[in-house]
Amino acid sequence: MPGRPRCLVLPAALLVCGVVLFTMAYRGVLPSRYAVIPPDCGSSTRNGGLHGQVECLDRQVHRTHSVANHGSSIRPTEVPVLGPLDPEHDVTLVAVGPQSLNLDMHALKDLEKQFSLNDSESKNYMLNVSASLSVPLERDLPDTRPQACTGKAYANSTQPTRVSIILPFYFEHWTIVLRALHSIYRHTPMEVIQEIILVDDSNHIPNLARPLTAYVRSLPRTRLYRTRRREGLIRARLLGANLSTGNILVFLDAHVECTSGWLPPLLALISRDRSTLAIPSVDGIDPHTFLYRRADPVAYGIFSWELDFVWREIPAEDLDRWQQGEPYQTPTIIGCAMAVDKDFFFRIGAYDEGMYIWGGESLDISFRTWMCGGSIKISPCSRIGHVFRERLPYTFSGDVMYKNLQRVADVWMDNYSTWYYLTTGKVFRWGESEKQSLLERKALRQKLGCKSFQWYLDTVVQHLVPPLPWSRLFGQIKNLWSNTCLTSLRGADFTLQGCHLHTRDQTFHFTGYNQLVDDSADCVTSPPNTSTVIPQHCKKQGDHSQTWIFAPITSREIDQSLSGVDTRRPVGHFLLKRGAFSLCLSLTYDSELTVARCDSQNWSHYWIVTHRIHDSRQLQET
Repeated sequence: MPGRPRCLVLPAALLVCGVVLFTMAYRGVLPSRYAVIPPDCGSSTRNGGLHGQVECLDRQVHRTHSVANHGSSIRPTEVPVLGPLDPEHDVTLVAVGPQSLNLDMHALKDLEKQFSLNDSESKNYMLNVSASLSVPLERDLPDTRPQACTGKAYANSTQPTRVSIILPFYFEHWTIVLRALHSIYRHTPMEVIQEIILVDDSNHIPNLARPLTAYVRSLPRTRLYRTRRREGLIRARLLGANLSTGNILVFLDAHVECTSGWLPPLLALISRDRSTLAIPSVDGIDPHTFLYRRADPVAYGIFSWELDFVWREIPAEDLDRWQQGEPYQTPTIIGCAMAVDKDFFFRIGAYDEGMYIWGGESLDISFRTWMCGGSIKISPCSRIGHVFRERLPYTFSGDVMYKNLQRVADVWMDNYSTWYYLTTGKVFRWGESEKQSLLERKALRQKLGCKSFQWYLDTVVQHLVPPLPWSRLFGQIKNLWSNTCLTSLRGADFTLQGCHLHTRDQTFHFTGYNQLVDDSADCVTSPPNTSTVIPQHCKKQGDHSQTWIFAPITSREIDQSLSGVDTRRPVGHFLLKRGAFSLCLSLTYDSELTVARCDSQNWSHYWIVTHRIHDSRQLQET
């Protein structure tokens, strides 16, 4: 889909090699005053080298976490704790459709007139409502499948297939919800559909009340439930799963459209292996025009250390499989569409009902599936379109998402949770009921005999580069003017290329020495009396040609023309002192790296870095 980063896959062995090279480059001598490493973690000889420092950092972070949970200065979150779900009392059945398989289009056309056209504020829904109203509820969509999928036959399961489609919704425009439903009826073999379960998560939009209730009563095999209070997307999905009677569960967002032949490839994957999460390929629907666009490049999911979902372009060997219409593995899922065997889903813990509203659930079930004996595969022959809005149409406390992500980190990431805490700078104190809930999730992991997060990184992800303990900033360094990223040519040169998240050639560490170091242990260097920028072996502290100062700017200082810049990231100048002047890392008109007299009006002098690594000693103050 538009905007996906084009990323490459590199073997894990290179990562190990890079860590060894980095350790050798510093010869085990590390300063005691890093922004990240506390004094008692600063000596590599005392703490067993690189691994000792990581373990020491881990102890510092989790000591902070422990303090936070036992009465530190952290302000407790105001997010309500809802407790266990109870399908018998938390939802009300408000509409049931007929058991017939046929849509009465004439009756539905009359019922459509009950929806008010006054509910049309685009700003409320974060999409172009006028455009949505102009698009038919049933429309022809392009076939974006590889050619090999045409006419592909799928073997019937040896077990009876009864599919429950679960579609929760909150603050959606009525045309979006109805278009999703009509795409299901039009493009799904209804003989395998046990039921379509709509979960209205306590909406207060008039069009989603009486008009929708009347409409659903004419929709085959459909039930509409309404929650008694706001449960959030995660718990609403789980309520739908608990109310289902099928043996295959399909979770869909309300702002999707299913295309021809979308379901049989997913059912075939599950039939082959009941422990598979079957994922369709996700195309994009423009929220402004509602044009349907094929996903480009072909991608799978990974994650950042802040636990953001990240698209990555598939490697050549998987692209061959894609062209043949064969499924390929993905370490993580985006969450807008998923099919799964119901028994397997509940056996591995379903969705975590301790998560609230939105955020983290897709990574949670991704980690859990792989680590607890399952797999996740994307089928190129199954396509759904998803409305990718710039942001959610509703608001909630930012603490909600971070608390969800903290649950994921605490339960599944083992010592690697350190990097989640240090990149986000977030630690929340758990209440007693939340602590108990976390203990239950950890007990489930132990009961299932799940593998370690290290196994997941080595076996499934394979190429995700972690920060090093002495990093202050970490990741890509992107130029704001060219929108390209600093790239290492392995000792030969530095250049600017298109950004590929989490690849070694674009991974840089801004260290406690104030050195800017690539993942092969070469320092970004500007030799005296030149404006050139070259890689050189990192020297002892104090070499001015390698000593950079990162001068951050605030979001207020960013020009309105760059309003798309993610101001959560560190943005600023990389300065090099030369005599009485400060030189900025920048670009020539030919997009070559150089250093030049700093100019606050020249956006080629500004860089944005993926991660800020927080001081572990200050986490309790967040």
